[in-house]
Parts: sequence; structure tokens; C-alpha cells
Amino acid sequence: MTTSTSRILVTGANGFIASYIVGLLQKGHIVVCAVREVSKAQRLLEIYSCFKEQGKLEIAIVPEMKVDVAYDQAVEGWEGIDHAAAQMGMTAEHPEDIIIPTRIVHISSCTAINAAATEPCIVNEEVWNDGAIARCERLGKDAEGIDKYSASKTIAEKRAWEFVKEHRPSWDLVTICPPWVFGPVIHTTDDRPNFTNQCLRTCLREGTYFGLSLLTEPGHGWIDARDVAAGCVKALEVPEAGGERIVVNAGEFVWQDFVCAANSLRPNPNPSNLLVKGEKGEKRHRLVHDMTKEKRILAMKYRSMEETVCDMLVQFEREKW
Repeated sequence: MTTSTSRILVTGANGFIASYIVGLLQKGHIVVCAVREVSKAQRLLEIYSCFKEQGKLEIAIVPEMKVDVAYDQAVEGWEGIDHAAAQMGMTAEHPEDIIIPTRIVHISSCTAINAAATEPCIVNEEVWNDGAIARCERLGKDAEGIDKYSASKTIAEKRAWEFVKEHRPSWDLVTICPPWVFGPVIHTTDDRPNFTNQCLRTCLREGTYFGLSLLTEPGHGWIDARDVAAGCVKALEVPEAGGERIVVNAGEFVWQDFVCAANSLRPNPNPSNLLVKGEKGEKRHRLVHDMTKEKRILAMKYRSMEETVCDMLVQFEREKW
């Protein structure tokens, strides 16, 4: 879809997934990284200093993305956008006047499809998590945290598709829906792993996940952050991805799967901390994602669970997390 030298905007560029997208795009593309403030860009400039020197990396400061004209200047002249920032501000009165890329890739979430299942089920891109929205509308601030998160992702993605349907812009839209995202981090952190990696660390060391069984929870899909980034880049480049909602997913899991994968590694990449053996018994994988569309359009090759958990444990050891 885009050429090897396309000009690409990455929003929320200092984030967990986006920081990897920046690296992949710079293998040929020219990239502008949109961040809230200069300090947020420092880690990116350190990691990708050679590309900055080659003129392939630029920084755009967008202090408040919810402002209608937040990205007006940043999007001028760009041929593609990987929208990785948490919220989507597309309320400009005449978007064609200011947004001229040929494709926008928006990172949504599998929680916009289904956050959890109590019984085995198979879901695909046709499913929407309207239940989370309804529960938030009914319960307000008393709604469960997972419903608030899922509702925000569902509403954001729906509004993106509604925008395209209403305005029929000159560019097309792709939404990428990853499930639980793990993997080593390269973006700026507060000297600790991000939330999903913290959950995994707790399971590996303490054998618990909020008091729930490792054999049944979370019963969802997983993917390495680096593979999400690769999927976003492919979504920009593959013509057939235009106008599609695509799930990217390495497989289904419960926490015990990661515990077993970590214990299979020799030697232990994180010798400073003992790994639990977890629970004995039958594992129950409830929610299964139909990957037919992704295989047909993106044909991704995913990292194994062993590779992902190994790289994470190496980082835990190095960073003393």
C-alpha cells in the first residue's frame, strides 16, 4: 500500500507497542513520532539515533490529542498513519483539508470484540463488545475496570469506522485488534514493567493472579508487542488490508502456559528470582479467536511463547525488576 520510502506518522510513539513500530518503519520509511512533550521523545532519540542523523526520524509535539486540531500540522505531507495513541481525535470539520495520507492504521484491542468468556467460544472480527458499553452506561463509576477499558476501546474503534462511513475520505482505514500484549519494553518506563508484564511477573514468581486459578485465567489470546508492531506495518503496506478489521494473535493462553514455558528454559534467564511451578491439573482455554482473515491478508509469523517469556526474563534480570 505504501512504498518503502513513504512518510509515516506514528502517534503515541513513546508507547509500549508504538516504540517498536517506529523501529520497523525506519527500515525504509521516513517516520515522524508524535509525543506529548519533548521529554517523552528522549528514549526514542537514544534508541534510533542513527536514523535521526540520516534524516529519517522526526519528532512532533502534540500536547493534547483530544483538541480538534491537535494533529493538523503533524499529518501534513504524510502518506500513512499508525495510530497507537490511546484516544482518537478525528473531529475536524473538513478532514480532507488536513489529513492526506492514503491509509490510517488504528490499534484497537480484542477487548473491543470480547474481553472474557465463561464458556468455550469462537469469536471473529464481526463481533463487538457492546455488552461492556451497556454495563458502563448502567453502572457508571461502579462498572468493573475491565468493562471501562473494553468500552473505551469499543467506542473508539466504532467511531473510527463511523467517521469513514460518514465522510468517505480519500484515505482508507485498517484497525488492528491484539489481545493480551507481552514482551520486553524499550519505551520510557517508571523503572517497572508495564501492566501486562507486571501481571505475568506476579504469576511466574508468586503463582497467583488476583486469587484466581492459573489453569483457567485469563482464558484469552496473547501476542508479543514486537509482533503487534510488525502487524501494524504490514497493515500499512498490504493493499488488501484496506477497509479491514483484523485480529492479530499468537494463540490462546492461561497463565499456567507461561509458567510452563518459563520453566522449560535452560538456563533460567532470571536467576535472581525463583520461578513457581504453578498448578497441576487440566488447563481450560475458553476464548478462541478465528484467525482466518489475518492468515489470508497479513500472513503473520508470530514469536513463540518461549521466545517472548525468555526475552522478558532477561530484561527482568538486567533491570532488576
